[in-house]
Amino acid sequence: MSGETTEEIAMLRRTVRGFLLNSLRPHEAAVDAADDAPPALMQQLRLEALQLGLYGYNMPEALGGPGLGRLGSVRISMLTGSGF
Repeated sequence: MSGETTEEIAMLRRTVRGFLLNSLRPHEAAVDAADDAPPALMQQLRLEALQLGLYGYNMPEALGGPGLGRLGSVRISMLTGSGF
């Protein structure tokens, strides 16, 4: 996916946004209050990110990542670092 099209980037953005809103945000307050995340939750989130192709998004395919190009990696970084 190193030469992402506009539609692929849009799909990636929707996937990341959905993961953030539906999978991460519901746990935000509890993890923040505990200053820790339960291992079972971390395992569940890691598995979901892996299934979505988001885990290790900045790694090349040769190392087990999705092989995103620069634009895809930047888009994920922008979404995860902002309040969108």
